[in-house]
Amino acid sequence: MLLTLGQVKTGPVGRSCGIATTDPNFAAIVNDATRQLMNRGSFFACVQPMYLPVVVSNQGHEELICPSGVESILAINNRHTPARVRDYWYRYVPWDDGFYHCFDGFEDSFIREGGRWRRRHAVAYGIGSVPCTWQINPANPMYVRATSSSANDSGINISIFGLDQNGQPVQAVLTLAIPPGQTYPMASSVSDGVQFSQIQRVVKDLSNGYVTLQQDDNNGNLIPISVYAPSEQTPDYTVMRLEGFHHQPMLAVIAVLSFIPALADTDNVMIENQDALRDMVLSIRRKEAGDTEGAAMLESAAVHELNLELDKHFPDEQFVVDYFKNSLPKRRRLF
Repeated sequence: MLLTLGQVKTGPVGRSCGIATTDPNFAAIVNDATRQLMNRGSFFACVQPMYLPVVVSNQGHEELICPSGVESILAINNRHTPARVRDYWYRYVPWDDGFYHCFDGFEDSFIREGGRWRRRHAVAYGIGSVPCTWQINPANPMYVRATSSSANDSGINISIFGLDQNGQPVQAVLTLAIPPGQTYPMASSVSDGVQFSQIQRVVKDLSNGYVTLQQDDNNGNLIPISVYAPSEQTPDYTVMRLEGFHHQPMLAVIAVLSFIPALADTDNVMIENQDALRDMVLSIRRKEAGDTEGAAMLESAAVHELNLELDKHFPDEQFVVDYFKNSLPKRRRLF
């Protein structure tokens, strides 16, 4: 279970870092240490199995859109069968069994094509990133409406960049305000007369509550676009396109988590090892003071603590690999 910033304040980091826990710089240096450690490796709690919903794009493609907090996808399970994960331009050939898997794939289902059955390959590959979970249909331009779950967010700005109904670049700045008779702040691009056919970028102020974007036809009909956490300022979500998958609403994946800064005491800190966090915070302070040698030693100690924790959760004694070389099916030689 992940730590909260409040727990970090009362633990080894709060006792040792030399910065008052009430000082805003305390949260800043804890976030710096967390971000740097997450970049050093895939440590415990930074890689998690989870289920993600499958969405259909405006072009009819099935896709996974990584939510806030997910950096990338390492593996995808397609009904108890691992799928290939590639990038947009390349595929990677496994060394252990030559080119066998390149031709037969991992997915053991078949589809009928041209009167013949052929093996279907389940492949997922990254095609870039998007700033929202659901995109507007270009054939049906919409206004954009923003609301917050906190009344304290009245006055913050959400800037929307994209294309208008004519395919031309357009921008709208939504300033949240509490309308008469309502208890939550909202704003809409209706007041600016700006309709979007595509959202390309979103810039949001830090907020107290969750900010919800919706498509608004100005007739009371609302369609979801995305929900942004308080700490999100420039949302950017990785998109994985799916090919050859069974049709299913959810897919099991192994995901690399992304860094999310902890601002409030109830916010999670992604690195849950307080000893490693303490050493990394002290390393940053040494580096800022000009002691690069001492900083390097403390950084090494922090990574060592995380490796020990990883070994404890996944000991070598539990790791078993069998390679059934003689049981592989016979096949025609390629060369």
